[in-house]
Amino acid sequence: MRSRETAQTAVRNAFAAGLRSRHVLLLVTHALVIAGVSSVLPQAGAQEYTVTTVVSDTTARPDGAGKFFPLNPSLDGDVIVFNHGDVCAGCAVPDSLWAANPATGELRKLVSTSTGIPGGSGNFSSFGAGPIARGGTVVFMGYDANSRPGLYAVPTAGGAVVLLADTNTGVPGASKPFTTFAWKGFRHDGTTVVFTGGASGVTGVYSINLDGSALARVADSNTPVNSQVCDLFPVVTFSKPSISNGNIGFLGQTTFDYSAGFSAFYTKPLSRAATPACASPSPSAVNSEQGLPISPAANVRTQLDYGRMDGARLVFRAGETGTAIGGIFSTGLEMAPAGGALTTIVDSRTALPGFGAVSFIGNFAFAVDAGGTVFQAHDSTGQKTALFLAGSGVLKRMAGTGDAAGGSTIAAVDAPEAGSLQGAAVAFTGTGSDGSRAVYFARPTTAAVSVPSISALANAASNHAGAVSPGEIVVVYGAGMGPAAIALSSLDANGRLSNLRAGARILFDGVAAPLLYVSATQSAAIVPYSVDGRSQTQITVEYQGAASAPMVAQVTAAAPGIFSADGSGQGQGAILNQDNSLNSQSNPAAAGSIVVLYATGEGQTGPGGVDGQMAGQPFPKPMLPVSVAVNKQNVEVLYAGAAPGEVAGLMQINIRLPLGLVAGNIPVTLSVGGTASQPGLTVAVK
Repeated sequence: MRSRETAQTAVRNAFAAGLRSRHVLLLVTHALVIAGVSSVLPQAGAQEYTVTTVVSDTTARPDGAGKFFPLNPSLDGDVIVFNHGDVCAGCAVPDSLWAANPATGELRKLVSTSTGIPGGSGNFSSFGAGPIARGGTVVFMGYDANSRPGLYAVPTAGGAVVLLADTNTGVPGASKPFTTFAWKGFRHDGTTVVFTGGASGVTGVYSINLDGSALARVADSNTPVNSQVCDLFPVVTFSKPSISNGNIGFLGQTTFDYSAGFSAFYTKPLSRAATPACASPSPSAVNSEQGLPISPAANVRTQLDYGRMDGARLVFRAGETGTAIGGIFSTGLEMAPAGGALTTIVDSRTALPGFGAVSFIGNFAFAVDAGGTVFQAHDSTGQKTALFLAGSGVLKRMAGTGDAAGGSTIAAVDAPEAGSLQGAAVAFTGTGSDGSRAVYFARPTTAAVSVPSISALANAASNHAGAVSPGEIVVVYGAGMGPAAIALSSLDANGRLSNLRAGARILFDGVAAPLLYVSATQSAAIVPYSVDGRSQTQITVEYQGAASAPMVAQVTAAAPGIFSADGSGQGQGAILNQDNSLNSQSNPAAAGSIVVLYATGEGQTGPGGVDGQMAGQPFPKPMLPVSVAVNKQNVEVLYAGAAPGEVAGLMQINIRLPLGLVAGNIPVTLSVGGTASQPGLTVAVK
C-alpha cells in the first residue's frame, strides 16, 4: 500500500536506529517525515491566509498586572507561547511567559517572577527572549535575583518547572561550572535540548535531555577541528545549535569575523583534531569555502549566518561576503572535507509574490518545519514587509503589510522566531496600523483548502487492508487530508499523543484518533479503543474545518500485523536480538536465544487501552490469547504486551527461538485470539 520507495527506505533506516534506542514508533514517524521532505524550487503562487490577532499591547493581562507587551512567539500545536516583555529599549519588564490558544482565546501564565527557581533559592527575577515550545514542553532562560542565568523547562499546559542547567552545573569536560548561556542560543525537539554555554576559557555547544539528565558536550573550544588546508587557525568557536528528530546542527568558526575567517556547519558531535594545521579540512555539512548555487563559480568567501535543522535537512542562511547576493539554502546530514551538496530554497534572484526579487541584506530571516520554510522580506521601497512560505515547490505569501487581522490592519511584520512555524501555520509579531504591537496567527483559509477524501486504509505493520481492531495503528490514504509536507505527531497537555495536528483530524465514529503524522495524501493514526465491541466504524478525515465523506470499515477483535524492517510488511522483521542489536541476515540470532518482535492490532487490553497513552506499569496486555510460530512451530512467549514507554497500540513480544532451527530466514507468525498476522515475515537465524 505504500506509495513511494523512498518512504520504505526511510522506514528501514529508522527501524535500524529506532529499535536500538527502543523508541520504535517515534522514529518510524520521523522517518516518514524525512522521506516526505524534498528540495524546494521556489515558484510564484498565491494562497489566502486568515490572520488573527492573538494578543497585543492593548490586551489586559488576566493577572491584573496591566497590559501585555508580547514578544518571541513559539507555536506548538494549537498553543502559542510568548514572552511578556524583554530587555530591549522601550520594552516592558520581562516578568513572565504565557501560553495562548487562538481557537479558544485562553491565556495561561506558565512562569513569572512569583515562580520559585528549582534547584536554586528565591524566585525568578526575569526571563530571556525566545522560549521554544515543542511536543508539549517549553524551554526558556530564566534569571535569579543576582542575574545569574539558567535553562529550564515547563509544560505548555502549565506545571512544575524543571532545571536543565544553571551556574551550578558543571561544564562537560571542564572542572568549572557554566557562567553564561547564549541569548536565544537554545533549541529542542521535544526530547533533547541543545544550547550554547560557557565558562572562563571554554565555550561551546552542549546537549541535555528534557528531564535534566545526560548533559553532554557536542563541540567546544576543547575540541578544535581543522579549517581549510594549511590554515594556522583551527575551528574553535561553536554556537547557534539546532535540533530536529534527534539530528543536530551547529556553526563552527575560526574567528568571530565572518568576512575573514573560516566557518562551517557541522551535523555530528566533534572530537579534537589530531593535527591543528596543514591537514585536510575536518568534514562539515557546508563551509565558507563553498560557492553558493546562486553563483557557484564566484571566488568569493561565503558568509554563513545561522542554520535550522528540519528532520534530515540542514537549512541555513548564507550570502557572498560584501555583496547583496545570498539567500536560504539546504543540505543533508552527511559531512565531507569539501562540504555537502547545496540546494536553493529562495535567494536574491527569486521573484517573491508582490515584491519581486529582493536584496539579501536585511531579508531572509527564517524558520522551518516539516519541509516548509517561512521567511521575512522587505519590498524594494523598504515600506512593506511580508512573510512567505516556501515548500512543496510553491512559494506563497502568508501575511504582511496591509493585511486584515481581525478588526485591525497589519502595518509591518517582524522576522519569524525559531519555533514559530508548524505545518502551514505561523505565529509572529508585528505592528498594527494603529501603532499597536501584537502576536498574530496566520493559517490557510478554509476556502483555500480542498475537501479531503479517503481512498484506502491499511494496517501500518502488515500493509494489509481489511477490518480494524481497537488500538490498531493504521495508515490512511487519500487526498487533501493535511498539509503538503508531512507534519509530525506531538503530545497534548496530558502527555498523550495528540488527536489534532496541523489542522487535521481522523475520526472513528466521531472520536478523534491519536495521530502519528499527517499529510495531504498519507496519514497515520491509532484506532480509538471505543470501537471495541462494534461491528463496523465510520471513518472521516477533517482538515482546516473541511470533512471527507465517511468510509466504512468492519471492526474485529484483533487484526495483528508484525512490523517489517523495510516498512513493506514482508521479508525481514523489525526484530531485536537478545543483545539488543538489530536482527538481520548479516546479524542473525542464535537458536535458543531470545528475540523481540514489534506489532500492532492486538485489540483491547487489560488494563483497558487509553487512546494516545504512553505505556507505563502495569503494562497493558492483550485480552485475547497470544501465540507465536517460528517455522510453523509454536514457541515460548516470554512477554506479550505494551512496548514500554511507547504509545498504546504498539505491542512488544519477547520469544525464545527453538533449538534445532536450520540457519536462514525463517518464517515467523503472530496469532492473537486465533487471528494470524501477515505471511512472508522472517527472522534471521544462524
